[in-house]
Amino acid sequence: MGIASVVGNVSTINNTVTTREYNFYLVKSESVKNVELANVLANSIKQKGGAGYVLEETGEVVYAAYKEKKDAQSIVNKLSVNSGVITYVLHEKIESATIQYDTPNRIIEHNLKMIEDIYTYFNEIYELSISLDTGSNDDASIKHFLSEDKETFSAALKEYEEKSEGAESAKKIINAYNKIINRINKLCNTMNSGAQFKGDFKYFNVELVYLLKSVIY
Repeated sequence: MGIASVVGNVSTINNTVTTREYNFYLVKSESVKNVELANVLANSIKQKGGAGYVLEETGEVVYAAYKEKKDAQSIVNKLSVNSGVITYVLHEKIESATIQYDTPNRIIEHNLKMIEDIYTYFNEIYELSISLDTGSNDDASIKHFLSEDKETFSAALKEYEEKSEGAESAKKIINAYNKIINRINKLCNTMNSGAQFKGDFKYFNVELVYLLKSVIY
């Protein structure tokens, strides 16, 4: 159950909140029906610095997530010319949701903050990914950034656990925080300057897109 499902009794509702719309553009492969083959393709993409994120429902493998369609299309064009790989742009649109509720305000507000946190973090990781590709940022500064954000999310998780009143949606929010913290821990522990490290960042970007989607829906 995501935040858009937190709906109270319509006859007694006197509060509404609205989430914003989010748009992402993913570079993805054709559908690979065989799970093992999809994972082989994903691993080869990771070795080259891509995300290698497998969409389980379709068997498609995602190379990277972008904020602008033109950037995603540029990568598709390059892959087509340089390697003959057939890829497409997948538009993931997370619709704005208006939520009516009779749940305590602070829980809804905390959920909304979590959604904004995930999107903000996507943008920050996105910029770091680009800086790694261009060589404009080094491992030390990135590790410092990750350590700081790990503390930020850990504090947010603690606050949520203390204030939550056991709403069903709280489980998704808590799991989302934990996923982010675990991913940051992994990035900190495995940091190196190779392609795999760049791929880890791109994987994290794609993961955040679907994490955001699952929290809202």
